[in-house]
Amino acid sequence: MRSKSIALLGVLLLLLSACAGLPRSGEVQVQERLRQVDGDVTLHPVGPKKGATPQEIVESFTRAAAAGLYDDFAVAREYLMPEAAAKWNPLMQVSIYADSRTPATSQTDTGSFKTSVAALGSINAEGMYANAPQDALITNEYSLVRNSDKEWRISVLTDGIVIPQAIFSSFYAEAALYFLNQDNSALVADVRWYPRKRLSSQLARGLVAGPSKWLAGAVKSAIPASADVESVEVQVDPAVAKINLSSDIVSLPDSALALINAQFEKTFAAAGLAPKIKIFAKGGPVRDTAKLDLPVYPLATSPLTALADGIPVQITKNQQLPLFNNAAIAGLGLTDLAAGYSDNVQYGAALGKERSRLYLLNYADARWQQIYSGRELAGPSMDRYAWIWVGEKRSDGALTAISMESGADIHLDIPSLKGKDVQAIAVSREGNRIVVACRKETKQELLVAAIVRDEHGKPVKLGEPLQIGQRLENISDIAWISESKLAVLAKESEKDENSLSALQIGGPMKKINGITNPQALTAGRGKDSIVLLGADSKLYEYSAGVWKVIAEKVSAPALAG
Repeated sequence: MRSKSIALLGVLLLLLSACAGLPRSGEVQVQERLRQVDGDVTLHPVGPKKGATPQEIVESFTRAAAAGLYDDFAVAREYLMPEAAAKWNPLMQVSIYADSRTPATSQTDTGSFKTSVAALGSINAEGMYANAPQDALITNEYSLVRNSDKEWRISVLTDGIVIPQAIFSSFYAEAALYFLNQDNSALVADVRWYPRKRLSSQLARGLVAGPSKWLAGAVKSAIPASADVESVEVQVDPAVAKINLSSDIVSLPDSALALINAQFEKTFAAAGLAPKIKIFAKGGPVRDTAKLDLPVYPLATSPLTALADGIPVQITKNQQLPLFNNAAIAGLGLTDLAAGYSDNVQYGAALGKERSRLYLLNYADARWQQIYSGRELAGPSMDRYAWIWVGEKRSDGALTAISMESGADIHLDIPSLKGKDVQAIAVSREGNRIVVACRKETKQELLVAAIVRDEHGKPVKLGEPLQIGQRLENISDIAWISESKLAVLAKESEKDENSLSALQIGGPMKKINGITNPQALTAGRGKDSIVLLGADSKLYEYSAGVWKVIAEKVSAPALAG
């Protein structure tokens, strides 16, 4: 109980620091109070004070709205005129600011009131999180009138609420919706943020509604769009989630029902709600089918590779084993090594001749072959369908995928890259998403796009990209470290050294304490694994809570991808 009390006190202090400054004079003010029920912290907002000024109404409404997740915003609506209360949609946009900040309130020239505070991020109505740029502000404007009791009330406001990080962390849960890749061989995560109070029903409805717009071309759902969610019940003992859908699914074949069950089961289990799913249609149980165990982050068992004096080597047990005996390969000037998906070290790819040529490296036969050329290339990244991805350093508005089997190349348009400098490319491990770091003058962008493939795995189109990591600057390298998370090397400014961050696609960014000024990274040996190349040309791997040296005098570390 003591630890819970201390934790609760910490949350309370954070919330108080995020609210408006404490009054220095006047009568005692009643503020929100916290109550803990079944291990959860609950906020109880306070309604309007009689005789409150317009500014006090605006500031009190902001706090009541931030605390409204547990009373369905009933108290917050007391600050609004009836028509405004009926129209206001508080969850249309949830804007988040740092606990160390305090929203500032000021009156405009028109007599309305405006609040503003530096932004950390936001969540839209579908539960998708977006990081805010470094200099972004959350601003809201309110118009007030007197009601029939001569009390000031808000008559005009925008949809949404503004909350401090402490409330967001306490009352929102990160959860992934899982959709199928195009050949039904893997599940792809679509990260959302939902209020904990309604998590189970939001997850079910999110799955039925389908994937995010940017991801839709690369994934699909076995759940019919018309299969409305009628109810969701999660039983603790036994741990089963009962999901009652409309009758549209009853006539589906067993293969489709098995895929539906796999989507729901993974989504609910990953959120910690229930490891088992039971689907009902119009209240009646749907027939059982064979259980599918689909991967969400396919791992490759191929060892770590790197370059030593221009020659590819395998890193194993702190040893460097040359993958070519022919010293002539050193004359290619290899850089930017990439590794393929294989159980052994069989093949890889690298740039050469000042990054103007792409070579396919056949380690098994000790041969190499030039398969593509350009002006100055960025990349490469190898996908699990045996395609190698590159792009021009100064982008022409497209990326190129080259088949390892035929050597054929496909140019895929991504217009938002045109005229920008491409810094890094990384294809996700299931092969349906690609992340590109690019820059134009001082503006940094990190874009993730869907890879649309045909039934043979051939890429045919790139979807409209989604910008992520808006708070990052000067990105030098990226790698996938889980089903929806990236490791990113970036600088705060040109004068700073590289630092390591973990970025959730559809979530916040967190710094990772690593080695000083790392120069390159790779990942994929296991879930959340990271290998860093230091400025001292030493290779570091995270193990048992520490970074340990696993190789020296190397460059371009590469794990599959």
